Amino acid sequence: MENVSKKELLEAVFSVIPKKKVAELVFYGSNNIGSDLDVFAVIHGNCLYGSVSFGKIDVTFVGSIWLSTLIQNLDPIVIEPILTGERIYGRELLPSKSEIKKRKGTINAADFLLQCSDICLAWAREHLAKERLKDSATCLVFSISYLLFAERYSLRQRVITFKNLRKQVKCRNLDEALAFYKGKRTPKLLELLNLIKSTRQSLTKTYNRLIAFPRLKKGREKPE
Repeated sequence: MENVSKKELLEAVFSVIPKKKVAELVFYGSNNIGSDLDVFAVIHGNCLYGSVSFGKIDVTFVGSIWLSTLIQNLDPIVIEPILTGERIYGRELLPSKSEIKKRKGTINAADFLLQCSDICLAWAREHLAKERLKDSATCLVFSISYLLFAERYSLRQRVITFKNLRKQVKCRNLDEALAFYKGKRTPKLLELLNLIKSTRQSLTKTYNRLIAFPRLKKGREKPE
């Protein structure tokens, strides 16, 4: 961190999330002038997922109770900060970067991520129905990203960052959703509706392919 000191960042985060609730903080965003600062937080308790933004700081947080489940299923919400960030506060609850890099996807992890994609897609549709177009585009980015990670990990490929996933997989739907999300284009209702329909088709196709795997039909996979 060059343009914002560690002390300044911690003070800002603790002004929004009480310090006593925080178990670990990881800084993983760009610190370039004008860029948002991304912070991942593990908080004590049963919160599955949450986020809060203030100024240029975006904090994503998960509850410590859910941490092992999210890591086991290679949820990018947790995996991305591990691969690209640095711990700035708290106990070392998260696995090391080297440990995560050794992991490969599983069918069960892919199934978990598809469910996450489905949930985010439902949120995108709900926001669109209320004409909250930016929120709909944000949920679409999450839904499509989860879908792409699920497809990769269903093939038992190694863990990867979002940036490298985008380099390896060309996805027009994700490009369009990101353009809306980042404000490069103003989303229109019909465009978002078409993106939701297209993502639903891709999600259903991928899930139908996954359920053909015997291990997924029978339940949990055996440890490798």
